[in-house]
Amino acid sequence: MKVKYNEKEKSIEIKDGLKAPYLILKILMILNIITASGYIYNTYEGKLGLLGNIYIVLGILSFGVLLYIIFKKSTQEKIPLNDITRLREKSIFGRSRFSLELKNGKVRDLTKLKLQSDITELKKLFSDIGITAN
Repeated sequence: MKVKYNEKEKSIEIKDGLKAPYLILKILMILNIITASGYIYNTYEGKLGLLGNIYIVLGILSFGVLLYIIFKKSTQEKIPLNDITRLREKSIFGRSRFSLELKNGKVRDLTKLKLQSDITELKKLFSDIGITAN
């Protein structure tokens, strides 16, 4: 993953290939919703049974995940500095995960930080720019 600061445009450029996995996830969630509604629509005599209930749960969960991805996640590769609120660090099972909080309420995950040198370089870059890490 490459995170660069473009001084000319005052923006952060992130190249990590995050758009494709999120696009595939959106497509899969839409297919789940279509399949679940098609099964429920084609059920005869209003008797869903166990499989019908599974499809209802699957459809509702897929719809929730789809809304979460659309409204709370960002895959922008070029983010202006004035759109960034802060750099967020979470520790999950002893591993640090970083993300950028944006002013529109979305979060841009920085996923491919494996080495400690990458993490220190990222923190240094954002402290030099003036974005607080939290």
